[in-house]
Amino acid sequence: MKKYFLGLSALVCAIAFSAFTKPYVLTDFKLLQDPVAANIVNDDAKWAQQGGLFGRCDELQNDIACVIQLNVANQAAYFHNDGENDVLNTFAYANAQTPKKDYLEITEAVGAGSDRIIQAIQPKHFDPTAAGGVGAYVNASLGADIAFKNARD
Repeated sequence: MKKYFLGLSALVCAIAFSAFTKPYVLTDFKLLQDPVAANIVNDDAKWAQQGGLFGRCDELQNDIACVIQLNVANQAAYFHNDGENDVLNTFAYANAQTPKKDYLEITEAVGAGSDRIIQAIQPKHFDPTAAGGVGAYVNASLGADIAFKNARD
């Protein structure tokens, strides 16, 4: 029995720890308007938690951006409430705040047949010590706190 005691103890501890941890949750930000033209997908102000049907990945054609997922509990500096919705920060909004907020730089794919999809998202964080102490936005990594999907990816 002594031989199995350590393994049994580890199993009990693992179950106990997993029972008391909060599950990892990403919140969906969807487009507020149909991306019928270029430069809608890459506009942060067009992405909100209460987006319309434009974020339904299962029903849209396969060449339209449908959702940006963000862990809002850990990454509150990347969005704000505009009175109705939580909306992603644009550079202009983030840079005008005191203290400066963070924003997401969304790259929309361009070229024949590839407009209106998310190619990449680069989180930007304001570092007050960058640029010789003047401060500047630098690339940040959110790891598993951010994801995106294009329709039927």
